[in-house]
Amino acid sequence: MPLNGNSSGRQPRRWWVTALVMMAAVSLLAAFVSRRDDSVPVRTAIVERGSIRSLVSTNGKIEPVNNLKRTPRHR
Repeated sequence: MPLNGNSSGRQPRRWWVTALVMMAAVSLLAAFVSRRDDSVPVRTAIVERGSIRSLVSTNGKIEPVNNLKRTPRHR
């Protein structure tokens, strides 16, 4: 008779089967979660050499930052 009181001797085997089933379930869950598509779409372009042209077209008037009034000089 075994020391743990179990005459069939199946308790240790049941523990290993339960552990293997749990490890398989965790592995399947990890594989499923890792296959989710959380990617962000990114647009790309091919690099080309060329000249840079900067042009700004606008309407308005130009004013100085500091407005100075000139006084006429007397001789």
